[in-house]
Amino acid sequence: MLGAVLANALSSLGNLVITVAVARSVDAATFGWYALALVFVALSVGVLRSAILESVLARPAGQQMMFGHIVELLVPSAVLCLVSAALGIIIGRTEFLMVGLGLPGLSVFDYLRNALIVNRRSVFALAMEGAWTAATVAGIVLFEISVCKVSVAFGIWCLAPTAIAWVAWTRLGRPKIATGTDRAFSPLFALDYLVGAGSSQLATAVLGATVVGAIRAGATLFGPVNLITNAIRPILIARIAAGEASVVRSLRMASSMAAVTAVIACVALIIPDGVGVQLLGASWDAAASVRLPLALEAILGFFAGVAFAGQRALAPAAQILATRGILGVVRVGLVLVGVATFGLLGAAWALPLVTGLGCGVWWFGYWRADRSARRSTSERCVGG
Repeated sequence: MLGAVLANALSSLGNLVITVAVARSVDAATFGWYALALVFVALSVGVLRSAILESVLARPAGQQMMFGHIVELLVPSAVLCLVSAALGIIIGRTEFLMVGLGLPGLSVFDYLRNALIVNRRSVFALAMEGAWTAATVAGIVLFEISVCKVSVAFGIWCLAPTAIAWVAWTRLGRPKIATGTDRAFSPLFALDYLVGAGSSQLATAVLGATVVGAIRAGATLFGPVNLITNAIRPILIARIAAGEASVVRSLRMASSMAAVTAVIACVALIIPDGVGVQLLGASWDAAASVRLPLALEAILGFFAGVAFAGQRALAPAAQILATRGILGVVRVGLVLVGVATFGLLGAAWALPLVTGLGCGVWWFGYWRADRSARRSTSERCVGG
């Protein structure tokens, strides 16, 4: 678990420094376009992670060939690459061209990192994240000493994972590729992500670059909270699927870790304006105004993420899809109503409101799925 948190901490650090570098060097409207490009990255990597990695982890024996499923990323990530490039050409934004070029490599990088962590090879995962963070920092240093533009530093952040993933793949000895019935790609898991977690990104994306930029800048302050959620989710799915974690143990872990996330969130809430301006430049004022709702969303999102991991491991994919579909519609509707009624603050407060609702729904569903799984196990033991 510690290795997972450290690896994601390095990832969060790299994301933080590139976000800060861009925010400090451009106006709020331009930063909004960068934020939209990052939303596309988050959606794309999240869809592929759900469709392949989480599908593998949800199988009790699936972890034995985890590295063999990487080839399944290539076609969908190439399609997303073309979509992003087309968007960049149509709207005339180079940010989308750069993230499009980097998407295939970033998808493989993300899969490898999580697979290594689940297989208790966290040092390897840390080395990958360390290399990416070092490349990102090097690009920002070149920008700060006026050797290149900030767009070049952003391009390094986008493309460095491709080279790192290739080196990591060769170091692993190019494992045997899964074929035929061993394939893990799950369209249901992918759709599930889009209508669930993706709805949060989509709900803000349709509001325009300015709103997205403000919310993205504010969310940057809570990166450490989000990294803890992302770090433990793959591990929990694997352990719950293997019968190593119950609802009670998951709830205890969630409660103890929530105390840590709450402390981190409180630190972000008391950042002075002078420091905030130095970090986020022209985007600080808007980001500061939405800190409280985004802090609540980050903490509630952690709780919901633990329960969702339990459902991913135990519940039918169709059931999870239906639940996330309903929550996704509610999320988009509340965000749109919020922004129409109260502007940016309305959209920001809609996020923790829906996340809190989802938290209750996911824990109730996890409890039911766990009870059903244990009843089935008991019946098999009695029958055997």
